[in-house]
Amino acid sequence: MAAGWVSSTRPKTPGSAGLFCPCWSPDGRYLLAMPGAYEKLLLYDLTTKKWQDLIKLPSSYPNWSKDSKGVYFCNTTERNLPFYRVRVSDRKVEHLVDLADYGRLAIGRFGWWTGLAPDDSLLAIRDISLEEIYALDWDAP
Repeated sequence: MAAGWVSSTRPKTPGSAGLFCPCWSPDGRYLLAMPGAYEKLLLYDLTTKKWQDLIKLPSSYPNWSKDSKGVYFCNTTERNLPFYRVRVSDRKVEHLVDLADYGRLAIGRFGWWTGLAPDDSLLAIRDISLEEIYALDWDAP
């Protein structure tokens, strides 16, 4: 079996070769991962021991909801940077907000970073480094 992301000293998740960004659901039932082309999110169900497509949308920085019932992600291939939530139970995708409406976001290695706070509220980093310049005069003690 080809190696997945798990070290060679531990059992490998079947079918995980070529996948990255693994993320356990908070309830421990699912494993979320994505292929290298970012074109979809895959879900491994530990009860059935099978991989399934969760969504077939370009995605970056996926995050589990705290109740394990949904996954939040951003589609960085669209100019308006839509942020979505997909329900695990029925794969229904819900558009939540367009992040481009809030100014320029800071870009990370895999696109514009997004995350979730402990209450499932959206976190994003806004880049204002070129738009606001401050001067500081400081007299050290």
